[in-house]
Amino acid sequence: METKDISNLFDSLKAKFGLSASYYSSTDEIKVLPIIRYEYDIKPLKIELIEFIGLISKNPEEESFKRIKMVQEQSKKPIVYISEKISTPIKDQLIKAHISFISNDIIYLFPMLCFQDNKIKQHKSKKNLNVSAQPVLLYMLYNQKNYESFDIDSLKSFFKQSTATLYRHINTLYNLGLIESTEEFSKRKVFQLNKHISFEEILLQMRTPIKDITFIKSEDYERVIGKNYHLFAGESALHPYNLIVDKTTLALSYLEMKNPLWDRLHYSARYYEEYIELQQWYYDPLEIVTFMPSYNTNAEERYVDPISLYLSLRESNDDDMRVNDSIEALLKSIKREYGWNTI
Repeated sequence: METKDISNLFDSLKAKFGLSASYYSSTDEIKVLPIIRYEYDIKPLKIELIEFIGLISKNPEEESFKRIKMVQEQSKKPIVYISEKISTPIKDQLIKAHISFISNDIIYLFPMLCFQDNKIKQHKSKKNLNVSAQPVLLYMLYNQKNYESFDIDSLKSFFKQSTATLYRHINTLYNLGLIESTEEFSKRKVFQLNKHISFEEILLQMRTPIKDITFIKSEDYERVIGKNYHLFAGESALHPYNLIVDKTTLALSYLEMKNPLWDRLHYSARYYEEYIELQQWYYDPLEIVTFMPSYNTNAEERYVDPISLYLSLRESNDDDMRVNDSIEALLKSIKREYGWNTI
């Protein structure tokens, strides 16, 4: 972020709220990783009488809440994150962590002040997305990125659910403002993604697919499911994003666990070396990957879909920097492949 842009933000504080902001000299030094100093300028900052540590982003496109959080943990003073543009998910995480921030559209100084530009259109939903409707949204994110229209018949060719159930999911997405509906000349209703909502805001509405987690011996798993139903999940699925772990994590629909054969097996509530982690999902992870355009049925290793993987790891509090970096690499890859610019 350039000096003149920071100066403009400080001028906004003064013009709108009469708050003076300036840098000052300090002997305090924060010990942080070199990569953080490479990505951020860290300077002592005073707003009125309150001393902050200013964290100025050098590249707003490469946001990382975990790195910001690390600076907060190392600092004896409150920090204020400064960037031209801050995505909605990062804003929400900063507010929850009581971290102040200043950007072109919003100023949040905990606990003094919160100001948001009225010109910015925020999509506010009164309801949360029901996870049962999430597979339909995933279908659109993977196949309708360019706002192509689709109808109920195109969904029926991918999903095993009834027409009534699919319409119910579509109504849920429509009521949340995530999709739009139009009618063609034939009076047939067609749908498409809402062009006015950012990809990040849609991710924010979505929920983790994990219903439950248990641990089971790998030979017991193969006895019931077979070797062909191996979908790597969790940290095991971060291998394409430069993470290799010894633990094996697999995912399947919780409905698969209703097979009586599962009742005869031995489970564990914790991980042992000879066990695998088994994630039971609200929806069938295999169904999701099969309608992805890039799905390869002949791949030696098959993984759950990347968006569901990110949602399952989003709330991870892992202290391992390698895991955190791999999750961030996953999110960047998702945005690059499936994200879009709002209109």
